[in-house]
Amino acid sequence: MDLPAIFDQIVDNQNYESSGLLFHPTSYTTAKKIMTKGININHPDNLFHDFSPADVFGFYVTGNMDDAIRFAVRNFHNAAIIEYHVPKQMLCHFNYKYFHRGEYEDWIEFTELCRQNKGDHSYDIVEGPCRSKHRGCRLYCKPASHQIAILSDIVAKIFDSNQSRLLKLGKYGDDNYDSDNNSDSDSSDSIDDENNHCDRKR
Repeated sequence: MDLPAIFDQIVDNQNYESSGLLFHPTSYTTAKKIMTKGININHPDNLFHDFSPADVFGFYVTGNMDDAIRFAVRNFHNAAIIEYHVPKQMLCHFNYKYFHRGEYEDWIEFTELCRQNKGDHSYDIVEGPCRSKHRGCRLYCKPASHQIAILSDIVAKIFDSNQSRLLKLGKYGDDNYDSDNNSDSDSSDSIDDENNHCDRKR
């Protein structure tokens, strides 16, 4: 399957659309601080930058719990996941960028600029496939991936005021990152069971 087709397949199978559940992988120490102090979208040690403009680091969540677990145990010695339940309709009125079917080339250009710290946009939220490593000079998407970047304090506060639960995974990973690296960083979650979704902006 070629990369644009994989991209479209990912867009068609986003778990977040039906469940409203979102997950943030991190260390247990950091997760506890996140849930008490709230999201800091400007923390310099956040680990993802696919959708972040040059002046914001952002806070990233995924609708794919399996991906969140894999990332957490691979990158944190004392791994954990923060779970959120944020219905889509709570976010629809924000400046929301969603990558649609057929927008593979736009996604390539967008993530390339953001990865180089040259992103120039003012979206509050960006949703789409995760970018993986380079293959030559081309980027490619992960076959089972989904991410949402929270890029404004207003959206972060929605997550902060709607926390769900903390899932402790235990001491499994490679300890590639210091568990206190993100100590003042990120997130929180929300509670609602509706699966409505909005007409997402391009």
